[in-house]
Amino acid sequence: MNCENVQKRFLEMDNRSHIPLAVQFHMLHCSRCRHDIAVLNSRFESLTDDGPHAMDRDLCESIMISVFRSDVHYEHHVSGLQWSAAGFIILVSMFLIPFSNSFGWLRSYFGRGLEIPISIVLGLALSIYALAGIFSNLEELKKFVDSLPKKLHR
Repeated sequence: MNCENVQKRFLEMDNRSHIPLAVQFHMLHCSRCRHDIAVLNSRFESLTDDGPHAMDRDLCESIMISVFRSDVHYEHHVSGLQWSAAGFIILVSMFLIPFSNSFGWLRSYFGRGLEIPISIVLGLALSIYALAGIFSNLEELKKFVDSLPKKLHR
């Protein structure tokens, strides 16, 4: 085995964990390859020790403490009008689905008894959507209900 093949086989090794016997035998007799491989090993080890991403200490804890202590609150509020508009679209689509071509194909494939299960599933979807809308705007709903008697007595 020549020096070029030895260096090629050494560079092809995964993690330099097990040097093949032929490479070890060649390194025993060739001082140039032994020196080159020793230099490569030291450079590979220096790359893992002093990489550009290496930090001298762990910053995770200090970063998380500063995040929890910050006064910035990340919230996204969807207005009641947007909730209502989307719910209205779902409600209208419930009434328009029986007139679509896809529903006609489903009716021909599964039979005439498909309207009731589809209505039940879409009703459940609308109910779940309404619950999500109510619970996401619970504070506003509570303020509205509390101020309702005052508005009625005016």
